[in-house]
Amino acid sequence: KLNENHIDLILTDIDMPVMTGFEMIENIRNEDQDIPIVILSSFTKTEYFTKGIELGVDGYLVKPFKTEQFIAILGNVIKSIKLKSKLKSTNKRIDLALVGSKTAILDLDIKTNNLYISPQWKEMLGYEHNELKSEVSTWKKLLHKEDRREVFSSLNKHLLWQLKYYESTHRFWHKAGHFVWVM
Repeated sequence: KLNENHIDLILTDIDMPVMTGFEMIENIRNEDQDIPIVILSSFTKTEYFTKGIELGVDGYLVKPFKTEQFIAILGNVIKSIKLKSKLKSTNKRIDLALVGSKTAILDLDIKTNNLYISPQWKEMLGYEHNELKSEVSTWKKLLHKEDRREVFSSLNKHLLWQLKYYESTHRFWHKAGHFVWVM
């Protein structure tokens, strides 16, 4: 049904005949991370609330519930939908500005060690977007060996709050075999 119709909101119970509500939510999340899901259930064990949080549900109402509670959760879901829409619109404008200005982005999430490498950054080094994985290992592999010590030293100083901003000019190996200076 999810693929056949445009669905704005899913209301579900946990106890269902063919599969559990949690199994259904997992299947939905594999297809659509953004669709709001609210669980309406008589289950009150902490493990059910925790599982709902893990699956990214937008609300959990315990039956019987009051109309005011339901309206409050729907209000929060509507606010979330509006915020996501604004964020998508903003992200599109930022993407257009970055593409138009030929700005390349390398963004490292220190907590998770996840690295975002923009298509423009890859292009600057002579690669197509799908030729390089967005991974820290890719960045390290392409970083000129003679620049590694200074790059990591500056980065560590920044992480230890010894430098307010991290800024570095160093070399990366281009696909064609020469190096490119990058700030």
